[in-house]
Amino acid sequence: MTKYKLIEFKTKDNKTTTSLSKKNYTFKLTKKTSTTFSTKVYGTKLNRRLATSGKSYTYTKTKTSPASAYAKKYVKPVMLKKYTEAFDSASTLTAAQKKAYATEYTNTAVKTMINNFNYKA
Repeated sequence: MTKYKLIEFKTKDNKTTTSLSKKNYTFKLTKKTSTTFSTKVYGTKLNRRLATSGKSYTYTKTKTSPASAYAKKYVKPVMLKKYTEAFDSASTLTAAQKKAYATEYTNTAVKTMINNFNYKA
């Protein structure tokens, strides 16, 4: 069993700080072959985390971080939708400006997620 804590992000006055959550989570990683591992994932979409219960997944060992592929598949579509909804309510912007701002904010959010995923203490 492996224990871990989630990273929490708090933004105040355009400054983001990070801290570890108080709750400990656990998961079991089982080695199947020299390049494949199995574990369970709990939750759906953006709320997925490694756990001791949930859907079983098999992972293949890679030489590079999977963060960008994960962000492109799961994070980017959801963030783009949310930012598009937020900017659609701004009546002073043109449709092109709304789309440009939503894309810009989405790309920044995805880049931040990738950097946090690849965080090294």
